[in-house]
Amino acid sequence: MKKLRSFLLILFSLSCLDHAHATGEEKFLIVTKPVVDLRKEPVDARGAYAHDDLQETQALYNEVLRYEAENKDWYKVEAPEQREFSQLGRWQGYEGWVRKTSVTFLPRIPKYNSVVSKKTAKIYYAPGRPEKGFLTVSIGTRLKTTGEDGEHYKVDLADGKTAWILKTDLIGIEKVTKEELRKNIISTAKLFLGVPYLWGGRSMLMPEPGPAVTGVDCSGLVSLVYRANNIDIPRDAHEEWMVAEKIPQKELKSADLVFVSAKNKFNKIVHVMLFAGGETLLESPETGGVVRVVTFKEKFGKTRAELAKQGFIAGGKKVYFGRIVK
Repeated sequence: MKKLRSFLLILFSLSCLDHAHATGEEKFLIVTKPVVDLRKEPVDARGAYAHDDLQETQALYNEVLRYEAENKDWYKVEAPEQREFSQLGRWQGYEGWVRKTSVTFLPRIPKYNSVVSKKTAKIYYAPGRPEKGFLTVSIGTRLKTTGEDGEHYKVDLADGKTAWILKTDLIGIEKVTKEELRKNIISTAKLFLGVPYLWGGRSMLMPEPGPAVTGVDCSGLVSLVYRANNIDIPRDAHEEWMVAEKIPQKELKSADLVFVSAKNKFNKIVHVMLFAGGETLLESPETGGVVRVVTFKEKFGKTRAELAKQGFIAGGKKVYFGRIVK
């Protein structure tokens, strides 16, 4: 379990942010909206569930972003918590543009100790009193708890104020057995059933009025499910394949990952799914679809045993298996 916890990217990424901030080398922003789009160019998304090549990813409330540049209405940023490799051939955070109204500069780098583990959670400005106002945040949102009051934890907000959240909506960085962790990952994934596929999507909720919409793509689902269980893995399917331990299909356990290559390009991973036991998989399939449970037979036209006989190649695509929970 110590090895597993050492894999947490947050411990690495935020320590790097601390160093950069302390030395005055760089500037950082924090997301102040429930979810924001990172765009390839400083233009808003179309706001519909259609493939959008300008959509890079989404950042959640409290996520720290590295400042790079700006124009009148947008900041160009890097998202260190969302590692990717393929674009520049080296590890770095996702880059994109965010609206200035969605972020604010940080006086210091926060250190989070908990994460939202429910589909959505309300952060109350007064404990248990919605009439005093609240903010709804997505699963996977990281927070810092600083106290408690009955059923609520006290948390620090991105604007420097404090608020309250139900204890049952959070999990801390705590030890669980590998078996419990695997069960928790699958239970978390099932919370997403029926959530629309969204290219570059990485959230569970409808945000405040604006261009962003809720949804997850295949790797967004996987990374967010692991994030909600205090494990950080890269943002994209190919990079998730890069860091996963390669395993034979006969060793598959719940919460392991199933990867699919591009057609006739076996070294390029373009899809990832969660193995849920037996013949079942959990996936966010494609534009127009929703997160679903699917069998190997339904997905590939072959059972696991049948796929094994043909070298796990189906329709010109190669199927691989990987493990994060070791």
